[in-house]
Amino acid sequence: MPHTGYTIFNGASGEGYPFDIYTRGSDLDSTGGVYIFVNKKNCLERSSEVPCDPILIGETDDLSELDENCECLNEHGADLLCVLVENNEDQRRKIYDDISEEYQDVPCE
Repeated sequence: MPHTGYTIFNGASGEGYPFDIYTRGSDLDSTGGVYIFVNKKNCLERSSEVPCDPILIGETDDLSELDENCECLNEHGADLLCVLVENNEDQRRKIYDDISEEYQDVPCE
């Protein structure tokens, strides 16, 4: 799964989490992770110090089975997927909770 870049999302705790950026619809490995859908214009055109604007934040035990057919994602122009691979369920949930607490105004749930 080749990525197009990377970014860092900070959690409410102040911890920074590195995410690889993929185009929406990329074939992802069957692994656990935290994922964030974003819009390219609001992500890649920024410096690495300014995070992308999340459209949807989630976590899964299998990134290869993500359902990207969500009208809300389409309405908000989600064309990139940021991924942090984490197979440990407790750690993955901790990261997801921390980031979700920081970005509470995401348009899609």
